Amino acid sequence: YRTANDDATFREGLADVCAAIAYLVEHSDDYKIVADGVALWGESAGGYLAALTATTCTPVVPVRAVVTIVGGTDVRQISDGFADAAAGAWRDPRSPPARYIGSPPPQVANPVAQVGPSTPPFLLMHGEDDRIVSPRQSLIMHRALVAAGVPSRRVVLGQAGHGMLGFHRNDNKVWT
Repeated sequence: YRTANDDATFREGLADVCAAIAYLVEHSDDYKIVADGVALWGESAGGYLAALTATTCTPVVPVRAVVTIVGGTDVRQISDGFADAAAGAWRDPRSPPARYIGSPPPQVANPVAQVGPSTPPFLLMHGEDDRIVSPRQSLIMHRALVAAGVPSRRVVLGQAGHGMLGFHRNDNKVWT
């Protein structure tokens, strides 16, 4: 999917994911897959797009489950719980996340705002010491899903960071 590095916005990323699903369904015989539904999995920005796809996109087949690992789910509160310097980086309109999502983020870019009874089940995973996407993001989504009657499980790994995307090569908090 396209990212801010491609001068794209979340709208293009969402279109890419929906197009990929349509492509797989169209070519299901070629790939020998049963195309009666999909499960989406993503890490970090991919987790955000998996959640956004499941809550806003109407793909050609139903989304039956979502796994999001360290993904943003409420972009309006993405920096809540971070120190001022980290929060400021998220709010800077020149930052990649702000360029990708918008500053301020539009409501349509917010997966949690789109949750309803037909939202598929979610597995939300987060590192307790994630310093890129606050662990509060998975909690916000989990609570919204449960309130809508959607099956949801949230797993928080103690002392873990931002999945495979640690700050440094020797980051011992990498866990995916």
